[in-house]
Amino acid sequence: MDPQLHKPAIDGTSDNPPEVGESRSQDPPRDLSGTKESYPTRSEIDQRLKVLLPLKICRVITRLNIGGPSVQATLLTSKLSPPAFQSVLVSGIEDEREGNYLDLIEPEKRQELPLEIIETLSRAPRPTTDLATLAKLVTLLRRLRPDIVHTHMAKAGTLGRIAAHLTGVPIVIHTFHGNTFEGYFSPAVSAAVRAWETVLASMSDCVIAITPSQIEELASAGISRKKIRLVPLGIPLDRFDEIPPKRAARQAFGVPETALCIGWVARLVPIKDPLLMVEAVGAIAAHKSSKVVLLVAGDGPLREQVVELGGKLGVEIRLVGWQRDLAMLYAACDVVALSSKNEGFPVALVEAIASRRPVASTDVGGVAELFATAGQGVLAQKRTADHLAEAILEAVETPKAQLEVSARLVKDAYGEERLVSDISMLYKELAFAKAEQLQRRRAKRP
Repeated sequence: MDPQLHKPAIDGTSDNPPEVGESRSQDPPRDLSGTKESYPTRSEIDQRLKVLLPLKICRVITRLNIGGPSVQATLLTSKLSPPAFQSVLVSGIEDEREGNYLDLIEPEKRQELPLEIIETLSRAPRPTTDLATLAKLVTLLRRLRPDIVHTHMAKAGTLGRIAAHLTGVPIVIHTFHGNTFEGYFSPAVSAAVRAWETVLASMSDCVIAITPSQIEELASAGISRKKIRLVPLGIPLDRFDEIPPKRAARQAFGVPETALCIGWVARLVPIKDPLLMVEAVGAIAAHKSSKVVLLVAGDGPLREQVVELGGKLGVEIRLVGWQRDLAMLYAACDVVALSSKNEGFPVALVEAIASRRPVASTDVGGVAELFATAGQGVLAQKRTADHLAEAILEAVETPKAQLEVSARLVKDAYGEERLVSDISMLYKELAFAKAEQLQRRRAKRP
């Protein structure tokens, strides 16, 4: 399968009009109140909101485990600051071996992050504990009195939106970084999840999809297209501008200089299917005369099974745990791959492309759209070890000139500046539409 070499117009330069519910930060924003025929200009929005600034934002995330949602939530909380915004981040506790994303950022940035921890907020469903967590969120929102509640991840999306509804928060937003419609539960439970999401959407002013295909998934689940906005992922990518020397990187991780090194950066959990990756690398090693190494950055409950399967298949695996310096890790790799059953938009692949590394993956979530935007990347034609192995070997042959071009493309499309601009404009659009309600609520504050 040839790498996809076309770039979709996610930057608003297409001749085609935006999809229903799509937001483009440079276009005139929609009048979300539905009371005007014309679109307000940015200056009109800024003028109307002048008396309301800073807008108070409460961002709620299930947990700050290592992964894309934590990157987004912490980035937005840090960047959307006075004079236009006043942000606070509310988080639960990550599961064992997931790793805490805050451990990977600079200590001074961690100390500056306005963070509230609710220890009972966690990923696993626990009805009694979840009710107690809901009560804590209600109490917190009554104290903070935010103008906007923006939730991330499924559990926070449920409890956070209910708490916002109960406390009369004017504007409620939820970001779908992925979804649990497929790959997590039985068909019956998945159907119930989709139905529940339509209920939660009724409590939301806006739900954010991070890829065009996700818009279709949400719409097919019954969520109104009028509430869906497309806001692609945004990641701090400047740290991948300078790539460390390959020899030094390999020495740091104990990878032989002449080996084919396949990188895998993710949680070792069933939905990421690391066992399929081990099988694919085993298939590659069986047909290569040179040494093949799987370099794994991550941890999780499948760690022991990964080691055991690697031993059975004769796969050399370097398990290096969670890494703060991912630029060094990507520099050691010849290719970076994923084997997931379900994804939203994998940060690791974006970072690898920004690091000028070829990539391969199973065809899940927004991966195909990422590869199309980047102009490089090979999708496995089927979810089998042999097809994934073929995709990895094809990706390794990507020309270096294409890797350079792809790095620039993803930095333009998925950089942090674009995300902050898009979300800032979305918040202002929604606040503009509800300015009178916000003013009345402000007047009632003690």
